[in-house]
Amino acid sequence: MPRVYDAVDLFWSAKGDIQLSNGDILDTAYDPLRSLAQEIKMRASGDTGAWRNNTDIGSNISDFVGEPNNKVTAEGIKARIIASLARHGFINTNDLTIRYTYSC
Repeated sequence: MPRVYDAVDLFWSAKGDIQLSNGDILDTAYDPLRSLAQEIKMRASGDTGAWRNNTDIGSNISDFVGEPNNKVTAEGIKARIIASLARHGFINTNDLTIRYTYSC
């Protein structure tokens, strides 16, 4: 069954702050994919345990800090991100493509 990715969430700034509009809390209803993009960013860049109520959300790519910029590292990061986004059925892996660059 195809997954529908149009949930509405709070609108977060690039720095992670709640956004306001005319004194009201802004949400993502005007942009159906904004909520999805925010969730992808949080899951891909976060570490497990960082969210008190969702301790298994995150990809732990910080484990790769200091590793060489090569294909082995890139494939490891890619695998972590895919596993994080597919966890709990958040994104169907058939809907996911990750491309990367690395130094030779």
